[in-house]
Amino acid sequence: MSEHSTSATPEPRPRWERENGRDWGQTSEPVQEPADTPRGAKGAFLIGLGVIVLAAVIVLIVALV
Repeated sequence: MSEHSTSATPEPRPRWERENGRDWGQTSEPVQEPADTPRGAKGAFLIGLGVIVLAAVIVLIVALV
């Protein structure tokens, strides 16, 4: 490009030399926290596990008889 170009884009400059350059500093890392467990999730899991174990015991008894 020539020295007298009328481009709409400004010359690249470091952030600290730009207007409001301090606002463009490095962003902090977001804090990641574990998601909350839905209400009753533990109870539902235990009931489901109980049903699976009960079904396995019934299948085992039927297979052995």
